[in-house]
Amino acid sequence: MQDAVMESPAEMPGFFVFAEG
Repeated sequence: MQDAVMESPAEMPGFFVFAEG
């Protein structure tokens, strides 16, 4: 999951934060 977020964090910034913690 983290990989997908890292690929395009700008696409879903909210998800990026949730995935981080």
